[in-house]
Amino acid sequence: MRLKQRSVEGRGEQMKRIGEISLLCLLIISVVWSVVGSEEIVLLAKCEKDSLYIMRGDELIPKRLYSTPEGKTIERALVSSTGGHIGAIQYNEGYLADTCRYKDQQEYKRSKLLIFDAAGALITEITEDVRKYVWSPRGELIACILGVWMETAPESFLSWKVLIYDIEGKRIAEINEHARDIYWANYDDCLYYITNKGEVYRYNHENNSNDKLGIKGIYISPDGKYYFSRWAAQNADSYQLYRTSDNRNETDRVWQLIRDKTGVERGRDGCQADIVRWSGERGSRIVIEVRKYGTEVRGQFGLVVLTELMWRRNVTIDLEKGEVTKIIDNVSEGWNGNGDAVVQEKKETYRLEMP
Repeated sequence: MRLKQRSVEGRGEQMKRIGEISLLCLLIISVVWSVVGSEEIVLLAKCEKDSLYIMRGDELIPKRLYSTPEGKTIERALVSSTGGHIGAIQYNEGYLADTCRYKDQQEYKRSKLLIFDAAGALITEITEDVRKYVWSPRGELIACILGVWMETAPESFLSWKVLIYDIEGKRIAEINEHARDIYWANYDDCLYYITNKGEVYRYNHENNSNDKLGIKGIYISPDGKYYFSRWAAQNADSYQLYRTSDNRNETDRVWQLIRDKTGVERGRDGCQADIVRWSGERGSRIVIEVRKYGTEVRGQFGLVVLTELMWRRNVTIDLEKGEVTKIIDNVSEGWNGNGDAVVQEKKETYRLEMP
């Protein structure tokens, strides 16, 4: 009887342990499910003249989020890293009553930054002549270059300074430098900017430090090992890639990899290529946009002119491994998303790709 009782007690203890393990497994599954279920929204945005459109990654159906008042234009749509907010710059289309006049009596376009939530509600207007802006890596802050549009040359501007705001439009910090480009790096959560003189600075909003650096560009890779510049030195290409440790130019290596892998040579047979962005939150994978144009020979000197765009593709390169890791064809123009979201377009249908 004692032996039998012990056997029953043993089975009871075993069943209790199985129950505890099952409960633990259930808790683990619940946690994993809650993490998966709370993934960041993949959201994409695009501006077309007077309208701002968005697409959710799980639907890929364009939806008009906002239309400007008459005489206004909207551009530079950027989605925050979490997909919770969208920004876009609205500016005057021409000489309107509220056009700002400055001391030199030239006319300028007055612009402002609009911030929407994912449902389309306008939550913030920053009305200080915003020329460029970037989201912080966590999507909580916005850095802006303030400047004024010149009517005589719409793409040129006079920069004032860099300001940092939160989502509600509250000013967090002010940097009194004449900047022409800004980038908020995942690498160290610092804001990098390049001045009109070509000097590069790193600003840390947490301790208010502002350090001048000895590098030539501001687009720092997620691991900090590389960076690229969109501003060219005299007689040089606009997009240059460098190694951070010694500022060694790595641009030719990238074009060589693209030629070897895809058979496309930059600058020949109507092919053009530009560095677009870094891919992912870690490592040093860079995305190159390659475009193929039709060509036409004109004039008595046989000038080759690029005509219509034939195709556009994104090529992702792992710089540490020295290899092409992904090629995405039929990349749709103008859509900007959070994370690495890329839209493929074919016959007015859309498909989401992640490099």
